[in-house]
Amino acid sequence: MSGQVSASPPEGYVSRTARRIHKARDIVGYSLLRAAARLFGFKPRHRAKDRRLLDEEILPRLAENDRYARVLFVGCDWYTEHVSDLFESRGREYATLEIDPARARHGARRHIVGSLADLERSFPAGSLDLIVCNGVIGWGLNEPVQIERSIEACARALSEGGVLLLGWDDVPEKLPIPIEEIHALEALRPTTPAGLGEPVIKTHTYTNHTFGFFVKSGAQTVARTSRSGRGSDR
Repeated sequence: MSGQVSASPPEGYVSRTARRIHKARDIVGYSLLRAAARLFGFKPRHRAKDRRLLDEEILPRLAENDRYARVLFVGCDWYTEHVSDLFESRGREYATLEIDPARARHGARRHIVGSLADLERSFPAGSLDLIVCNGVIGWGLNEPVQIERSIEACARALSEGGVLLLGWDDVPEKLPIPIEEIHALEALRPTTPAGLGEPVIKTHTYTNHTFGFFVKSGAQTVARTSRSGRGSDR
């Protein structure tokens, strides 16, 4: 129709239908991979672009850094089993947390069945140096209130200078609340860990998977609280 200009999708945009097709294809492929792993006795890895970046670049950089001696990995499945070897081989205190009891078999030697929002039941304030929470928001952690409670729990559990690694699919159906609107992140600030180039890494996959690094800083917490007018109960 004359006089109307249709808006073009942003560069790299993948439609929701196309994302579903990609996902269905992945499910079939990884079912075959898991069958091969059971047959030949190896720990399989997810081969998606974002998972390869996490497994081959991000996690090794964090594991080799002595600053991150006490590590919690949130969310367990068949493709996370190998992560324990990466950290434990370097002498790190490594634990996993997963709310689904059926997935405990994929966890570390120290494994907690429970909710991330209830993290303080197992990890007191300041007891962790690194929390990896990838692919949890939008994949089980779906309610904004629970997301807030969970990030608050992470902030409490981190030591001063400790880092929270968040990974999320930046597509509407998998992002219950924009990351920048999570108030609990005001207790942390963006950071760039040693060996990694920037505080936010976009993978440009069909789900626009994104990694963000956030460090606990007492000075930053006080400053943000003062500007926002919020009390210390956030």
